[in-house]
Amino acid sequence: MPSASQSGPAVVTGALKLLKWSLPPLDTFELIQEVPNDGAEWIEIDMSRSDYTAFDKDGNVAQTGSMSGAAPRFVAPHSVGYLVAQRLAQDAPLDHIVRVVVHGRFMAAAAPPASFTTSRVRLGPGFGNSVGVTGLVKNVSGSDATIVSVVVLLFDAGHKPLAYLSTLVGNLAADKEKGFVEKGDFPVGHAQVKSFEVYADSSF
Repeated sequence: MPSASQSGPAVVTGALKLLKWSLPPLDTFELIQEVPNDGAEWIEIDMSRSDYTAFDKDGNVAQTGSMSGAAPRFVAPHSVGYLVAQRLAQDAPLDHIVRVVVHGRFMAAAAPPASFTTSRVRLGPGFGNSVGVTGLVKNVSGSDATIVSVVVLLFDAGHKPLAYLSTLVGNLAADKEKGFVEKGDFPVGHAQVKSFEVYADSSF
């Protein structure tokens, strides 16, 4: 398990959620990689060095790519963070992707200052029978922020990840607030979702 006492960027270990769905002509898969911090210090998930390899049933490489977000980017001691990505199956048919290995990285970090808060977050309808989300995000960092994004993780009754939603809020001035709306198209409905967690950052 990850520990912040390790020197240099370390490899992530933890459970991985692979969700696949097809909405012709697009075939999509979503990855949610647990990043458990069992150490006594904070860690920062290193997005610049985190990627994945997808394999077919014969163990051949079907597709590779980068992870697209960390929720949250800074993980407290004895807590769990998540690396996430949503990708199109471009290099192989979707049903050929049967196993994925995430090559995640993290490093020791100081506890981060408060940067963003979220409020009035509500789950609503997505596309078809899927799930959407609305809410507000506020910049409390004291400085103007660019490329602000929000990630919402959806969990089942056992607090296992089902899927995630992400949306780009854009620039957000200090002490200002913006709304966000995102609709999912994945095969996860409201009845399956028992809880959710919301993360906002300017460096997903």
